[in-house]
Amino acid sequence: MRDYEKEIISKLLSESGYAAVDIPAREQDVSIIYTGVGYYLSFQNDTIPEERIVLDRPVISGYLGDTQVGFVAFMENSTFTLECYTYNGHIPENCRDNKFVEKV
Repeated sequence: MRDYEKEIISKLLSESGYAAVDIPAREQDVSIIYTGVGYYLSFQNDTIPEERIVLDRPVISGYLGDTQVGFVAFMENSTFTLECYTYNGHIPENCRDNKFVEKV
């Protein structure tokens, strides 16, 4: 998992009052699914609630390289999913290799 992803997840969890959720440290503990217009990063553990919770505050958007993106997260059935989506079309599979620059 990239450092910027950990920071985004921490911000979303803190704002929602779920700071006690364990975030995996190793890339092999997460799954990544690319959609062509973003990606989903998911992981499971027992600290994640069963009921569906949407984490959309604070609003997090910025740039991965030249691509404008936003982030939102979901928790459900002991699974945490971070969604990265683009505002303007296609996002390459290597987008995660870019530095995230938050738009303030």
